[in-house]
Amino acid sequence: MFKPLASAYSSELTAYLHRSQGLIPINKGNFFPLFWKAWITSFRSELVRKSFEATGVVPANADIILKRFNNHTSNGDESSSSEPQGDGSSWKQLRHLIDNAMKDKAEKPSQKLSAAMHSLQVQNELLHHKIDGLRSALTTKKKHQKKSKPLDLQQRKEYHSGGVCWSPRKVREARARESVKQKEKEAEKLYKAESKQLKAAAALYKKKMA
Repeated sequence: MFKPLASAYSSELTAYLHRSQGLIPINKGNFFPLFWKAWITSFRSELVRKSFEATGVVPANADIILKRFNNHTSNGDESSSSEPQGDGSSWKQLRHLIDNAMKDKAEKPSQKLSAAMHSLQVQNELLHHKIDGLRSALTTKKKHQKKSKPLDLQQRKEYHSGGVCWSPRKVREARARESVKQKEKEAEKLYKAESKQLKAAAALYKKKMA
C-alpha cells in the first residue's frame, strides 16, 4: 500500500509544480492537502483488499510468502549451478561457493583458502583491467600509425590572409591530382622493374652467344 501512496504523492507534487510553473515553493502548509489527495487516491477499498490478499493476511494464506522464497531459492540454485564459475565471477559468488563447500569456516585451512581465493580474484580483476587498457592503447596506436598526406589544394601562388576555406570542387580536383600522381608513381616503378628484367635477360643472352 505504501508504494501506491508514494507514487500518488509524487504525482500530486508534480501536478502542483506544473500548476504553479515552479514559481511558488512548497512549504509545510502545502504538505497535508497534497498528502490527503494522495491518500484518498491510493487507499481505496479494492486496493486494500488486493494488498491483503497478496500478502496472505486476509484470507490467511502463509503459502503465498513461502512460495516467493522457495522460487527465489530454486532460481538462485539453478543459476549458480548453470553459470560457469571462476574467471569473471565476483568475489561474492566465489565466497558463497566456498562457504557452501566448507563445513567449519572457523578453521585455519578454511580461512587460508578463503584468503587465497580472494587474492586470486583481485589479481584476476586487475589483469582484466590491464588487458582492457592495453587493447585500448593498441587500438589508439594503430590509428596513429595511419599517415595522411596533405592535399595539394593551392596550384598557384596566391595571397591569403588568415584561414582559407576551400570549395568542394577544389577538394575534388586536388584528390584527382593526387590519384593521378599515385598512378604515375606506380607506373614508373613497374617500368623500372620491367627494364631491369629486360637488361638482365639481354645480358644473359649475350653471355650465351659469346
